[in-house]
Amino acid sequence: MSMESEFFKEAQPDFARLSSAGFARTKIPGGSDAGEVWKYSEEFMDGDFRAEITVTDDGEVSGRVLDLFSEEEYLPLRVPEQNGPFVSTVRYEYEKLLRRIFDRCFTGIPGGGNEEDVLYDSGMDRTGRKHWITPANPVYYDLIPVFDREEITGWKQGKGIALHDIVYIYVAAPYSAILYKTEGVKTHVERYIDHKGNEQWDMSVRILERYDKHRFTLKDVLSRFDVRYVRGPRFMPEALEKYIEEHR
Repeated sequence: MSMESEFFKEAQPDFARLSSAGFARTKIPGGSDAGEVWKYSEEFMDGDFRAEITVTDDGEVSGRVLDLFSEEEYLPLRVPEQNGPFVSTVRYEYEKLLRRIFDRCFTGIPGGGNEEDVLYDSGMDRTGRKHWITPANPVYYDLIPVFDREEITGWKQGKGIALHDIVYIYVAAPYSAILYKTEGVKTHVERYIDHKGNEQWDMSVRILERYDKHRFTLKDVLSRFDVRYVRGPRFMPEALEKYIEEHR
């Protein structure tokens, strides 16, 4: 099943709103009797890519993403094993675009979830989850009492982080250490606009492990694996993760 089919499988288009959302009626190639569909296109990633979304009169949704440099479809987007930093970012931005389309002119549940547990999975393969380090600044939010008490709690969803990804929480000074290992159990829980005017999302994470504040510090451990700062979400080096597993 495609990303679009998975995302919209429990959703229904509101045809009365498609036009105002930017969709246009377009003839299907193949002659005058081939009929028409609804088409929408939008550039993203600073104009490097263009998403083209099609909605049939039966409510079926399909799409493709074009690399505007090569003018060809960007196929790595649809290969779960392709999970490097660049393709993960493209996939994340495309999923955000699908969510915006849903919010504008669809009803139902995005991502094939249910009313009690809306998961924004967008068809991502759970076996291909990524492992991240993401920072927390205790000056702005003292997460430690919450993370030490709760089993599942809210956290900011960094760019590229998807459902079931593993997220190690690096807590900045005065700790400067990795203190938690978590798993993303629900993404796109709540949308908000940050102080720079950018769209952001909160997610829910399950705390899998808690670490002593002196065990996995930036100075003594992380720097040995070429992690010298954590200013935003970054991929967890495999060697560092193995070290943590062996010394937790």
